[in-house]
Amino acid sequence: MNIKNNMKTYYKLSHHFKNSLLEIKAEKEDILSWEELDYRNKKKCLESVTFKVISGKKSYDIIRQHGSIGEFFSQRIIDVFSKFIDMSDKCYPIKIKGVDMTYYAIFNLSEVPYVNRDENKYIEEPTFIDAHDMIDQLFVINDTLHFIITEEIKDALFDNKITNISLEECFSCSRDGYERIKKTGIWPEVHSFADRQNNRITTEYYRL
Repeated sequence: MNIKNNMKTYYKLSHHFKNSLLEIKAEKEDILSWEELDYRNKKKCLESVTFKVISGKKSYDIIRQHGSIGEFFSQRIIDVFSKFIDMSDKCYPIKIKGVDMTYYAIFNLSEVPYVNRDENKYIEEPTFIDAHDMIDQLFVINDTLHFIITEEIKDALFDNKITNISLEECFSCSRDGYERIKKTGIWPEVHSFADRQNNRITTEYYRL
């Protein structure tokens, strides 16, 4: 039985940890907080922040805050997103000393409920979200930094050879739909994907 047929598949977008990866940190502050980096922010919280390079030299299309959570995105990846959603009010450039390439913080994204948040605290399960009413192709899971994209955006990222991306499937269903799946004891296969440089495609199997 292929239970994926009854659910829409989305993808959690993230990056890979590499020794060569450009890692940055706010010049005059400690590590930026979760709240400052929240993709749901309505304000440009990092607009006045100047960053400096802490480690790495490689300007991949996704770079990260040194020592903590927080990702920043190249012009190339913003251009891909812009083919599917108006990014004019959803991103802004950040200032990084000594880096010529422009990177962006993302903000003002819509959110969807995390259906099995509590269960995933204790038992590893596939991620289920309720995106039934979501019309955007780019959004976040409520109260997380999980950045969600559609299959169309996923394919465009690979077609445009975007670097340092890691993708993991998640699935949209209601809470009632999740409970029905849980009762069967049969979870959907979860596929993970990465850009060609990372050379990784895996399948994870979840069972009760």
